[in-house]
Amino acid sequence: MKPELVKRATPMTDAFLGVDWKAFSILAGLLFAWTMLLVRIIAWLLTRHLGSYDDKIKSLEEEIEKEAGWRRRDNTKLTNKYDKLDGDFRLFLANLPKQYVQREDWLRTWTAVDAKMDSIWQSIRELIRDKKP
Repeated sequence: MKPELVKRATPMTDAFLGVDWKAFSILAGLLFAWTMLLVRIIAWLLTRHLGSYDDKIKSLEEEIEKEAGWRRRDNTKLTNKYDKLDGDFRLFLANLPKQYVQREDWLRTWTAVDAKMDSIWQSIRELIRDKKP
């Protein structure tokens, strides 16, 4: 056999491995178009879905900011009330010894007064006894 008579199959021939390249390219094009259509649909759905999440996140951030503003105002009010209460309490503690007597101080003072009264009564009894004929 002569080498020139053997026809070798090349990729550009229609008979390469029995594949019809025209039909294959049309099928590959359709498959590619279908895949791109599905990718675009999925991208659109994801964009729409994530967009709704963006709106929800923005509304939640606005609510958080409103709540933080209320809390700051409430915190300022509470701080002012605390400062006023603290000042009143310190004033009360400063005036406490002037207005009230502690139990121990009262007992000590009353014991001293009671002892003085006893000594006065004792002196009066002695005077009365001495004056009796």
